[in-house]
Amino acid sequence: MKYWIIDELSKIDPQSGKVTGGTIQKSPEKLVAAGNEFVSFQLIINPENNEKKPVRINVKAKGISADVKIYREHYVPIHGKYYPDPLVPFKAGTPIPISGNYSNVPNQKYHAFWIDLFIPSSSKAGDFCIDVNLVSGEKQVAEIKIPLTVLTFTLPDRPSFTLEYNNYGNLNTAVISRTREESLAFQATAEYEKQLHNHHRLAREHWGTVNVLGYGQNGNYSQSMAPVLNSDTFLIESFKNYDKRFGPFLDGSAFKSGYGKGVPVSDFYLPFNYTWPAPWGYFPSESYQEIITAGIKAFDAHIKKMGWNKTNFHLMINHKSRRSIIPYNGDEPTRIKDYGMLKYYLTAVNKGKPKNSRIHARLDVGHYECDHIMDECDWIGNERKCVHSSVLNGYSDFWVTSISHGKKESLEKRRKRGEIVWLYQGASTISRPLSDQAQVLLEVYRKRAVGYCFWSCNSWSGNPWKETGKRLGFDYLFYPGMDVGINEPLPSLRLKAARRTAMDIEYLEHAVKTGKGGKAIKRLNDFVAHYAPHKIDFMDDNVSNVAKVDFLKGDTWKSFRTDILNLISSGSSK
Repeated sequence: MKYWIIDELSKIDPQSGKVTGGTIQKSPEKLVAAGNEFVSFQLIINPENNEKKPVRINVKAKGISADVKIYREHYVPIHGKYYPDPLVPFKAGTPIPISGNYSNVPNQKYHAFWIDLFIPSSSKAGDFCIDVNLVSGEKQVAEIKIPLTVLTFTLPDRPSFTLEYNNYGNLNTAVISRTREESLAFQATAEYEKQLHNHHRLAREHWGTVNVLGYGQNGNYSQSMAPVLNSDTFLIESFKNYDKRFGPFLDGSAFKSGYGKGVPVSDFYLPFNYTWPAPWGYFPSESYQEIITAGIKAFDAHIKKMGWNKTNFHLMINHKSRRSIIPYNGDEPTRIKDYGMLKYYLTAVNKGKPKNSRIHARLDVGHYECDHIMDECDWIGNERKCVHSSVLNGYSDFWVTSISHGKKESLEKRRKRGEIVWLYQGASTISRPLSDQAQVLLEVYRKRAVGYCFWSCNSWSGNPWKETGKRLGFDYLFYPGMDVGINEPLPSLRLKAARRTAMDIEYLEHAVKTGKGGKAIKRLNDFVAHYAPHKIDFMDDNVSNVAKVDFLKGDTWKSFRTDILNLISSGSSK
């Protein structure tokens, strides 16, 4: 039996053994981590001579306390090839079959396992060793020793750069087709509440926050996702059930162990939309706006009363006219009347929101930097085109712009006005190198945006264990665990890649805070320039279908990380 170690941003073909994004290491390279950081690697097994006995894997960190998780990598087919992405956890020492019908990959010769180690913030600095024990049947095949250096500093309990795993209320752990009415009913159940916790914990483990929008693009919402309204006045009457359901995320008590223990979520959607709290039948009227203003005042006062002062509360209008009787697009507005409606609604919001509020008027305006905004309707030719690049200035303090339209100069202007600036797109596609995701997140950070919205973490079209859908994984990073007998969401390799990049961004932030930001940012710019000719658009089928080019080589990535680590540990402060 042959075995190798490969790094976090590499993938191996299960049939040929070809490595994308890196090379097979002849001997394990040293791992480096700060306190409060996840350090990971992949173990590759290549059985020989018809070896069929199950394998068992044990991993221990010697001399240091580290939480260990082991996953088996599963594969999904795309255009006749098989790509690793879903990760299934198992307990150390569990017999894992490497023959028979356990896999959907014909003639699989290479088996990949992902190992996570969480280094607690209380860990002492120094040099340690990770022992990987590999057993086939009852015979020990190998004891692999991987050197580990723990640095003298600790990464924060909350990242400086936000990874938002956006969700539209469908917290399923199996591929389920529900009507809108069934989905609303499910949101009121105990099972939904259980999965709310599971999704939040998976996001926290991967250095981000799952943000669940509790209403549909037609304005329908479940009463369990919002405070109780008075049936006559539509004013907020009770927060009791709302606090019971969402309070643990807002005070941090939902997170009882691991990374970010006891820390509240960084970002959280509010239920406000074109149909809540003011009913759409009241539009347009003074009463419609007065109800919205009163709702904002009540929420602001309640947030302060509860001490939820570490969370940004997002008021996002997510309506689409093609899915509703409401004739306005609140999400990605493309017409003059869409902008007018947003101004009308946000006028009422801002009237009820004091300057020191944790409530932010969030605009997801995909084409905001684009100069061809449609006057009449979406995606039909011959409309008059307008420029709307300043229409909503002063109405919003939170801008989430499409990565393809977010210009650094415009983002900088908003940042200087004290506004929050994020960019958004989807996840890197499964057939592409994992470094694609790293590349995009570093580019977002380089533009000085402070967050990235993955527009959907689980919008599966069909069964993602067997097919990717037309978007090849662009619209999900989580997998439904019920297909492998686990009633919770499961991570992907791409989710691990996003976390790795967020942690590396924290190294850059540490360099800035310790007076070494000039050199760190220069090294980042040089790194970005290395791949600048190869801009990645995850929605481009020509890019997404097959990984023809590995733009960001594993060695290039390692060199970048090494340079930043050396800079942090050096005495220079320029």
